[in-house]
Amino acid sequence: MGLLQIVLAALLTAGGLGTTTAASGTFTPGGGPAVNFVGSDISFTDVQANQTLTCAQVNFAGTVIDPASSRALGENAGTLDNLSTSNCTNPLGGLTNVTLLGTPKVSITGQPAGTRWPAELADVSAQITVAGCSFTVEGDVTGVFDTATQTVTPTANSLKIIGDPVGYLCPIPGLAKDQTFRVSGSWTNVPPAGSDPLTFTSP
Repeated sequence: MGLLQIVLAALLTAGGLGTTTAASGTFTPGGGPAVNFVGSDISFTDVQANQTLTCAQVNFAGTVIDPASSRALGENAGTLDNLSTSNCTNPLGGLTNVTLLGTPKVSITGQPAGTRWPAELADVSAQITVAGCSFTVEGDVTGVFDTATQTVTPTANSLKIIGDPVGYLCPIPGLAKDQTFRVSGSWTNVPPAGSDPLTFTSP
């Protein structure tokens, strides 16, 4: 499955609806300039249809925007425009293909608690295709990024199916427009050669 047009992604651990409004203040990203978030135990569950997609690999790679430059909380810190997935499957549909549509954006939305920073992956859009069914998932994922471990864990998301799923298989598991998702797992930044671990500072 080519994954993510769901995800993403991102980046997560629990699901539900909801997006985050950034607090006032500023932050400064550092490290990079390249990032490579490697997924661990990633799965996406359509809550209403009770259908789960699991993948052996769901990795996001991208770039820090203007490291060492201060910006307001909620502004973009980087982009994740490269998704790599493998062995994505669903018990009913089998092998699933996920295609990333667009470029998700990463931001810091509040002040840290120790090394844990509230973060958001915005503008996630992905095409999910399985034998006999295809649909698009869009939304944002909020979570916590720990600079000490370089791990991001999702806490909420607004991912949902946009438009009516297309294909003869879609009605069998009950896939439908506006259904929401629960995301499980975490992503850890493994900086590529020539890049440093991701950091954030605040005045």
